[in-house]
Amino acid sequence: MLPPLLLHLVSLALSLFAPADAPLPRVVLPMQIRSLSATTCRPCHEAQFLEWRGSRHSSAATNDLFRAAFRQDPQDWCKHCHTPLPEQFSALQSVSNIEPGRSALVDEGVNCAACHVRDGEILAARPASPAALRAHPLRVVPELSSSVFCGNCHQVNWPLTLKPFHESKLPMQNTLVESHRVRHPVRSCQTCHMQNGSHRFPGGHDVEWLRQTLSARIWWESERVLRVLVRARGIGHKFPTGDPFRRLQADVCEDPECEEPLVSFSFGIFFQERNGRQVLVRDTAIPPPQGRELESERSIRYRMRVVHTPLFWRLRYAYAAPSTEHELSPDDIAVEIGRGQVE
Repeated sequence: MLPPLLLHLVSLALSLFAPADAPLPRVVLPMQIRSLSATTCRPCHEAQFLEWRGSRHSSAATNDLFRAAFRQDPQDWCKHCHTPLPEQFSALQSVSNIEPGRSALVDEGVNCAACHVRDGEILAARPASPAALRAHPLRVVPELSSSVFCGNCHQVNWPLTLKPFHESKLPMQNTLVESHRVRHPVRSCQTCHMQNGSHRFPGGHDVEWLRQTLSARIWWESERVLRVLVRARGIGHKFPTGDPFRRLQADVCEDPECEEPLVSFSFGIFFQERNGRQVLVRDTAIPPPQGRELESERSIRYRMRVVHTPLFWRLRYAYAAPSTEHELSPDDIAVEIGRGQVE
C-alpha cells in the first residue's frame, strides 16, 4: 500500500501515464513532428538517442527475457509497460508471440514519446532553450524529474482479475515504495539511473555496475556453520527489486569453477500462486540502506551436514523465471558477479 503523501504524488503523475489496464493517454504529436519514432528526435538529440538505443528501455519489447515470459503468459497488461504507446498496443492486438521486426515502432519499446509526448507538446523537466521552443511546443513538467514519474511502470501490484483488470493489494514490483523508505537525504530514481541527464538508464543488466555495487563474503562461523553475507552499496531500494523472478544467488561448491554447487542461497522476494492468487512466501532481499553510507547487507547461517575443505563460492545475479530458462541463453539467465574461497 502506498503511503498517503506518495499516493498523492503518484496521482499527479497518473494524468500523464495510466494504470496497468490501458496504454498511455493523450499521446498526441506536435504538428512539427512527423512520427512517434525515436529516430525523429535523433537529428537534434543525437547523444540522448544513442544512450537510449543502448538501454534496456529500447529493447523492452524485444529482449529475450520478456519475450519468453510473454509467450508463456501473453497478457495485455504486460504490453502496457513494455510497449506503452497506443499505436504499439494496436499493432500487438491478439498477439501471443512478439517477434522483432513485426513493427518498427513496437521494436523501440519504451521510446522518447512514452515519456516526452503529450497533448501536442513535448514535456521537459526544466525550461528549454529558445531553439527548442522554435522546434516544437514545449511544456515544463517538474514531475518528469521525480521518482513518481517512473513509478507508473516500476511500482506494480499483482493483478486480482484480468478481464476486467483489477489490481490486488500485493506489490509485484515495489521499487517506488522501497526508495521512499530509505533514510538518507532525498534522492530520486533519476539521481542514479539518469546521472547528468543520461538516457542510458543503467541498472540490473549493467554487469560492471553490479560488480562494483554488490559483494559477498562466506566463511566458517563455527565447525559446521557457514555464514553467507551479501552486501550492497549505493542502492536506494531493496536488491533485487523490480521483476519478481530476479534473485541474487550464492553457490557453495567443492570445485573452484562451482559447476556443481553443494548448496545454494537465494536472496530476493519470492511469490507463489495459491488458489489462483499470488502470495508472498519469502523476502530475503538485501534491505534498503538506512544511513548516509548507503550500505546494507543480508546474511544467512547454514549448518552443513558434512564439512568439505576447501570450499569455493560464486555469486550470480539471476534474471529469468525458472520455467523459461530452457529457452534462453546463459547470459540471459544469469550473470556472474564474483567468486572466491570460503574462509
